[in-house]
Parts: sequence; structure tokens; C-alpha cells
Amino acid sequence: MPDNNICKLTKREFEVAELITHGYTNKQIVEHINIHICTVKAHIHSIMQKLKAHNRANISFLFLKHLKFL
Repeated sequence: MPDNNICKLTKREFEVAELITHGYTNKQIVEHINIHICTVKAHIHSIMQKLKAHNRANISFLFLKHLKFL
């Protein structure tokens, strides 16, 4: 069963989580979706809180786990 916490992400947070899963750095995320680095960091912080993730690898794991059940 998928983790329902992923459903709590905003559209932009979901997009950032997807890019993290693809291995994007913060700088690459900035360039890809054209937002400020501080905004990227804020999104990542929010994603980590909502998913109870401890790091980027954990975000990726939870994101891929969610996709598996779609």
C-alpha cells in the first residue's frame, strides 16, 4: 500500500521530489524549474517533514515506493 504522506505534497514539492529521485542537485533543480535556491531548499525541508524523510536518498525511496503502487 502506498504511503499517503506523499499525497500531502504540493504540486511543486512533488516535482522537486521527482527531480531528487532522478539525482538532480539543488543547483540543477533551480535551473530546471527556474526557482530560487532558497525556494528549493524550503521545498526540500517541507518534503522531508511531510514524508518524515531523513535525507535525499530517503525521499527518493519513498517517492519510488509511492510510484510502484500507482
